[in-house]
Amino acid sequence: MKQIKAGIISESTKLFSRDKYRRLLICIGILVILIVLFDNFTKGYNNVSLSNPPLNILSILNIALIPIISYMAAADLFTLEYKNGSIKAILTRPISRKNIIITKMLSILIYEMSILFTVFILSSILGIALGKTQILSIPKIFLAYVMSIFPIIPNIFFSILISQFSKNGFSTIMLSILIFIILFLSSLLIPSISSMIFISYVNWYKIFMGVQVSIKIVVEVIGLFIIYSLIFFYGAYVIFKAREY
Repeated sequence: MKQIKAGIISESTKLFSRDKYRRLLICIGILVILIVLFDNFTKGYNNVSLSNPPLNILSILNIALIPIISYMAAADLFTLEYKNGSIKAILTRPISRKNIIITKMLSILIYEMSILFTVFILSSILGIALGKTQILSIPKIFLAYVMSIFPIIPNIFFSILISQFSKNGFSTIMLSILIFIILFLSSLLIPSISSMIFISYVNWYKIFMGVQVSIKIVVEVIGLFIIYSLIFFYGAYVIFKAREY
């Protein structure tokens, strides 16, 4: 447990200490402010009106930004380290390769949770200030953000798996995006298979926005996330373990 904790601190420090990830977090915060203010000043004349900023922006995050950030981080923490040889220093530590994958995965998750938290705070404050978000709805909105963490997990493991096949960071990102788009379009064009594709549930938080929540559906979706996470993790681990440095 101490090894994993130390690994998480080390890997998280890598991400948060890099300029591009600090700037990305700041840019996302600024973007949230600009989107909400622009929508308010145009009064919906741009044909895209935000009825509830925190939830509207969360949908954009889940579909576009969060997956891309996962692919970027996986490229930096895996593919780039393979290429520059810095992974060798990690392997000299008293930590198994399985735990290395877990610590890197959790560090990416922590970074993306910081993005969700930042967006939640900013969009909620602006939504309340502009009269588009009710204070009483904040607990339910917060639940939506918490539930959005679940689909991020298999997506991170997916990006880690792809990084094991790539020779550079660019190919990791582009290949991940390409597969994501193919799966996402497949779930839209072939409804019969959408329930079996984890990407179909990036916005599953909407299940919790209704008056009644189906426990059966919640359990089934979480089970799907777990299955995909285990498959991607095992695939990445097998390849990572077989590598020689």
